[in-house]
Amino acid sequence: MIETHNPKQKPIAIITGVSRGIGKAIAIKFVELGYKVVGVYKSNEKLAKLLENQHSDIFTIKANVGEEKDVKEVINETIKKFNTIDVVVNNAGIDLFGEIETYDTKV
Repeated sequence: MIETHNPKQKPIAIITGVSRGIGKAIAIKFVELGYKVVGVYKSNEKLAKLLENQHSDIFTIKANVGEEKDVKEVINETIKKFNTIDVVVNNAGIDLFGEIETYDTKV
């Protein structure tokens, strides 16, 4: 069965790398467009919490997107809080070295 989005609920976006730079700008733009944003950050808690405090529709979660267990936790927490995920913006980078063709697809 195909589920439809509840028009009374704002759409939900998960955006990684939100504590600064492009990720922060993307998160703010999504809020301006009417989304609730789950912002994922790795290490800059102070900036992430500042962003959350400035925008009531941004909720931050500390996670390392290079770790599968952390990614699953972000998804689970988002579903638990909002019952849906409408958009994912994978802005955060991870450190990988070598030819991309040699990477495990799980990465």
